[in-house]
Amino acid sequence: TTTTTTTTTTVTGERKRREDLLVAKARRSYDPEASEKLFWRQPSRWLVRNAQIFVPLALFGTRVAVDILIFDAEEKHRPQRAKELTEIISKLGPAIIKAGQALASRPDLLPSEYLNELQKLQDRVPPFETRQALERVELSLGLPKNGFSSIFELLEEEPVAAASIGQVYRARLKKGDDQGAIVALKVQRPKCEEIITLDLFILRWWARRITDFLQIFFGRDLDLVSVIQDFGEIIFREIDYVAEAENARQFSLLYADFERQGLVKIPRIYEEFTTNEVLTMEWIEGSRLVDGAGLVRLTGNAETPARIIDTLVQCSLRQMLDLGFFHGKS
Repeated sequence: TTTTTTTTTTVTGERKRREDLLVAKARRSYDPEASEKLFWRQPSRWLVRNAQIFVPLALFGTRVAVDILIFDAEEKHRPQRAKELTEIISKLGPAIIKAGQALASRPDLLPSEYLNELQKLQDRVPPFETRQALERVELSLGLPKNGFSSIFELLEEEPVAAASIGQVYRARLKKGDDQGAIVALKVQRPKCEEIITLDLFILRWWARRITDFLQIFFGRDLDLVSVIQDFGEIIFREIDYVAEAENARQFSLLYADFERQGLVKIPRIYEEFTTNEVLTMEWIEGSRLVDGAGLVRLTGNAETPARIIDTLVQCSLRQMLDLGFFHGKS
């Protein structure tokens, strides 16, 4: 048993070291201590934001409690309440939306009605104005005012998808060696890092209160603060588009053999038009994996869903057991 444990620990440690070498580091990391020093000096700021988050969620919880305790109609009202919760979360900013996305994959915690609605947070969050997005691209790429059109041509005025951290436009390059190429232009939401930092501070504050409550009244030793700490580190990696671009290139190198076999298509990154807040990558037409009929229509091959499942299994096993470089959305 000792030998097996030692071997397992050695292999796990080696895989962790390889992952550290492969995974791009975000240029700015989550620093909860610095956040606390900042926001404790600005009580009005975080107390107002606390109310903005807590009040709508508390009112929602009250409605659910009334459904259960008074009307005995929780199951009947569940589809409506699921839509209400999704709408509330979609308006509360990137960090809270990310938490909602995480809940969407937890059938052990929520009924299917809630899961189906919360999945909409993946790409159907209310977008911010296109005017703001274009200004953000100009500022991030160092372009003059109204200089967006010198580099890109929007093929659709509205974003094709909007999620917690940014939204994506379909555009055409008008400059560079790849002039004319169709690209996916991903633009980060305004003040994204600032809002996330404040919300993480508030979530840590609540985590401490809840941890103490569970310890005192139920004897449960749950370290919810560490959960928020891990969540903060993950989300700070996600808001660094340069790190995301580096990880995409690394993924392309590691899985080039899958691409040569036509099993995986890895979009190209356009480095000269990519910054911490703007990511420009090759546009690829596709279909949702859950839409089997759509996959067949797209490829004209009835065997496509089965082939994709086999490819996903092979890629996932290789990521987890071989290379230690795991695509979190595969």
